[in-house]
Amino acid sequence: MQVAVPASPYVAADGTITIYPEETLVFRAAGPPDGPLTLVFVREGVSQAPKNIPPSDASFQGDAKTTVVHDPKTGENVYGIYAGSRFIEGGTAEEHLKGEPEGTVIVSYHQAVGRPDMVLRVDHNLPGMLKYDAFMERLSPSGPTAAEATSTCPVHTVVAGQETWPYPLGAISMRNFRLLKEDAPFNCD
Repeated sequence: MQVAVPASPYVAADGTITIYPEETLVFRAAGPPDGPLTLVFVREGVSQAPKNIPPSDASFQGDAKTTVVHDPKTGENVYGIYAGSRFIEGGTAEEHLKGEPEGTVIVSYHQAVGRPDMVLRVDHNLPGMLKYDAFMERLSPSGPTAAEATSTCPVHTVVAGQETWPYPLGAISMRNFRLLKEDAPFNCD
């Protein structure tokens, strides 16, 4: 399906990031440790998210190198991919962030190879877990639907946070970026 994408900034005036399939965007984040973060677009990047992903249904069981949380409401899987994971295709977060200044956030979004699944990957080197709110557009024969909220999980510093959905999607909007302490509960909502 082809969808027309209007010209728009990567970061809107209210701080919302909109990313479309097959984009990788690099941002710098700044803000107080206990308040909202402001992200500034730096450049387009090379896709770092893997194209060959684990199954996107509840059958996938994590291990010490790949954790998974499955949301039965949306069908979404959220993965934590650590060094040594067999799903590390494209490199580790540490490799992607090497040489980048502190406060770098890399967001990659694409469709998996040979499947309808969509993959969103977030890497960062902020001093804590990164949490954000996300809204996705589903695709239908008549075009994209109105954006609807989707759950997100915190992303640990220098660990790839990867979310998948088992169906095609259009744009994903992300906002309300904030830091959680590394020892905060890992709550996906």
